[in-house]
Amino acid sequence: MAMNIEMDLDSPPLSGNRNRLIADGDNFLSTTIKPEANSDRQADLAQERAAAHAFGRSSAGGGRQEAGGGGARGQAGTRVGAGFLAVPGVSFLAAGVLFAPDAVLGGRSGGAVAAAKLTHLLSLATAWGAGLWVTFIGGSIMSKFLPRHQFGTLQGTLFQAYFMLKSVCSATSLAAFAYLHPWKTSSTIEGYQLEFLIAALGCDLSNLLVFTPMAMKVMMKKYKMEKDLGIGTEVGYSRNSELAKTNPALAAMNQKFRMIHGFSSLMSAMSFGSLAIHSWYLANKLDL
Repeated sequence: MAMNIEMDLDSPPLSGNRNRLIADGDNFLSTTIKPEANSDRQADLAQERAAAHAFGRSSAGGGRQEAGGGGARGQAGTRVGAGFLAVPGVSFLAAGVLFAPDAVLGGRSGGAVAAAKLTHLLSLATAWGAGLWVTFIGGSIMSKFLPRHQFGTLQGTLFQAYFMLKSVCSATSLAAFAYLHPWKTSSTIEGYQLEFLIAALGCDLSNLLVFTPMAMKVMMKKYKMEKDLGIGTEVGYSRNSELAKTNPALAAMNQKFRMIHGFSSLMSAMSFGSLAIHSWYLANKLDL
């Protein structure tokens, strides 16, 4: 038996077998070691896919690698898409009621007026309350207990749902108020209130459709740079500023993100202020 093996090893056909054995060994090492070496890359891909699905986009690569989770993510994307379809629908309804309330909603019976008042109050309260929570409470608490990159990714996901909710509520509130006080016959003070509600809706839509997607895209690029530098897992503070002093690329990315985030914050403040002014107007109308 030993002689047969020795002869086979010296024969040309088994020279190829040795090559196959080496190749098989390389394949074995690649299947056992490579996933560990690429763990950081897989984490980056997972974070990028999470950000993409936060805005209803699907990742074809992630779907091929993780077929088991693709169905759930596809359903989530479908729900997000349905939510986006509701925003322009309600906005166009509000515009129609603003300029032609009788043509869109018909006459003003007692029940219709009461329903419009209730719809207006509930929509306004939901939009204003959501703005109060997200702006002053939720974000500040999460930032103190979550790693910075996890916090940013979560905020991006929440903002998509938050601005969608605010846009729908602002449009519904505007439509109900325009039905009760048509533009053509409204008084001066009522006209001002319609303008405040229009401003709130415009600011919410700009955040939903423009500034938040832009900020999320830049943020993910910034997080990739920070991960390469070994930061982003700190909780309650950031090492970004000290590294940006010696890293021009990171400093430029920070500046771009701050500019987009600044515009988004301005839109949020204007929407919150417009709804607050309208709430003051309604408070003066109450007879408690």
